[in-house]
Amino acid sequence: MHRRGTAKMRRAAVLALGLFALGCSSGKNGGSPDTVADTAFDASIADVAGETTADAATPEVAVEIDGSDAGIDVGPPEPETPVLGPVMAPPGASVLPVELSPCATILDTQCVDGKQQVCEVYDAAAGQWTEGPAMTRQAFMFDRYYDLYHEVVGQTMDFRFSQSVPAGTPEEEWSKPEYFRKYDGYGDASGWTGTAVWAAAARYATTGTPADYERMVDKLEWMLFMYEVNDIPGMIIRSHWAMLEEGAPEPNGLWGQSVTNWRPCVGDGHFCYPIAEKHLQRLPDYYTQGVEIGGQHYATAPHFQGDASRDMYVRGLPGIMLALDLLAEGDKEDQLRAAAVAELPCTVNRLKKGRIFNLSKNLEVKDSLMVFLAGPNMTLEPGEEEVFTQVDQLVFFIMEQPRPDKMDLLDPTCPDGPPMEFDPEYELDATDPMFLLDLGLMLAREGGQGDLPIAWSQHVSVRGSDTLFVTQWALVAHYLTGDQRYLDFVNQLMSEIDYFGVIDTYGAFLLPKWCRPHYGPSLIYPTLYNLLARIDKQEYPTYWARLSAAAVSEGKEKDMKGREDSFWAVLYHSMTDETTDPERGDYVAYHTKLLESYGMDPERKFEPDRNYPRNFIDNPIPSIPLEEIGADNLAVCTEPISVLGLEIDNNSLEDDWLRAVDAIPLPQRVGGGFLWQMDPWMAKREYGGAGMDEQWPMLGMTVAYWAGRAHGLITEGQGLGLAWQPTQEACE
Repeated sequence: MHRRGTAKMRRAAVLALGLFALGCSSGKNGGSPDTVADTAFDASIADVAGETTADAATPEVAVEIDGSDAGIDVGPPEPETPVLGPVMAPPGASVLPVELSPCATILDTQCVDGKQQVCEVYDAAAGQWTEGPAMTRQAFMFDRYYDLYHEVVGQTMDFRFSQSVPAGTPEEEWSKPEYFRKYDGYGDASGWTGTAVWAAAARYATTGTPADYERMVDKLEWMLFMYEVNDIPGMIIRSHWAMLEEGAPEPNGLWGQSVTNWRPCVGDGHFCYPIAEKHLQRLPDYYTQGVEIGGQHYATAPHFQGDASRDMYVRGLPGIMLALDLLAEGDKEDQLRAAAVAELPCTVNRLKKGRIFNLSKNLEVKDSLMVFLAGPNMTLEPGEEEVFTQVDQLVFFIMEQPRPDKMDLLDPTCPDGPPMEFDPEYELDATDPMFLLDLGLMLAREGGQGDLPIAWSQHVSVRGSDTLFVTQWALVAHYLTGDQRYLDFVNQLMSEIDYFGVIDTYGAFLLPKWCRPHYGPSLIYPTLYNLLARIDKQEYPTYWARLSAAAVSEGKEKDMKGREDSFWAVLYHSMTDETTDPERGDYVAYHTKLLESYGMDPERKFEPDRNYPRNFIDNPIPSIPLEEIGADNLAVCTEPISVLGLEIDNNSLEDDWLRAVDAIPLPQRVGGGFLWQMDPWMAKREYGGAGMDEQWPMLGMTVAYWAGRAHGLITEGQGLGLAWQPTQEACE
């Protein structure tokens, strides 16, 4: 389990226990029952702009207000409820001439008529084979490493070596079985698999070759399997694997095989479940027939890991959608479309809608909930505090999940349509004497307790990111089905909460760099892109402009400021135009160009991403100036949060070491499974020695590069594709 998940569950558990104590001991709510609720503003913007209204005192006089009268401030027009369209059309043709046979994996070989052929880069414009520009070849090489070593039964994995692998070790050496220890990263596999689908789809959109098309289709099929395998439409899994019998050793030497050690399916941090027999035909035989480790046979049983976080759903969705947009016609393609329609809309359908109401009549609870849900440290612009102070009702959505030992408590069928009504089980009245107890029970379930746990919740009244995620799920469901009810759901959401007010504060939760959750931005901005790139700004000008303005003010100016993130820049181009950001062109060009320097080893740019040790604190260099954590920042990162008189642990500080003043250049940064969710200011991370014993799938480079190519922001490599190059070398 990731550290962030552990902290979340710990805070929920502490608060739940405290609420139990308060609820059971006092038997009544806190706060003043005489508090007057906030006055509701009944007139919507539409009532004031564009409609004929009558004066109640003089009904015979009608006044038409259209917002153009001088001196009358009617505010911005009411946003439309938008629909999504495709991001891009399928490529018209392959970049390769018809006489060449395309291939998918650079440097692969095959034997044809006794002569060896090598998969190499062909320049169609020049009519010749080529090494290609450095960044283009690096992308093809990183795709090679991903396909051969990091895609395991269709899912994205890190892996660990049995020993350190120094930079410069040839692939033919480090790929030997004795170097392979085990796969890692099962907990986040589905989210990163969706990212790999995104990179593959963008690559096909760029080259148009049949080999790249089949590569994309294969990855999309395995991605959708991660929805289908649990037989609960709309609910994604984390990963799937053959689980070894209890007592078996690590699966050393098993390259390409998804095998894990035995674990209990309840109580190990994430639930695991047996895979139904009907799915086994799609999986390798070793899932059921066992494996050989060190010359000895060990039994296996097929399982999947559930309890998927919200992260898994949102991270991979843009890639799935792009691949669906690019599908051709055919029986297999129809099956994939049908699977997507059967699964993806059910995510929003499966949500349970809840609310906490009468908050203004219990200010102690209201203030504490705002601290717990929104955080104690916010930097708000003038007027933004009203988003939080004037709210009387907190709307939220939750995703329930089954326990492996109590599967019958969750209805596996897909609900008919999105949740328009509040679920009575999740309606909590802040003035109810049992409110604290009910809230404590719900929080305990979100901490993994109870017969029917809660996987995650989305608090759309106070968290702009949650509002964006729920909106995306609904609009994607409409895009796939055409069902008007999903637009009604979004329209209702926009009327029930301060919709854009909340979105316009998503960047207000920024913490100091020493304790900032660096994975957060890389979750939010793909969703912003997937909405803004798919919404027609001519047809829905108000909604697009409002959301684009949030991408500028909350994304560029706050959340992403100083991070030097090339993937963000590639996507940001589609989130804005010259009206919403006059600096867009230069900003995108600068950050996109940074990708040219990607590589954990600047001397060997084709080296895979590994855990290179970094230490610019003990071994400083002038080009990376450092700074100490100040007392104010230390307090923000470490002081406990007070909620209802309870002290909740707020130890979000990873360390108090020096950090770089500015983002460290890409080749010198601390690496990770996805570079863009790592701390760009971290000046020291060593790995208990030499490191170099963990390898990551390099998606940070490939998805940014191919998306940049597909959107025309990276121009090098135009007209290049992979094809089988004949050689004179004999083969059998």
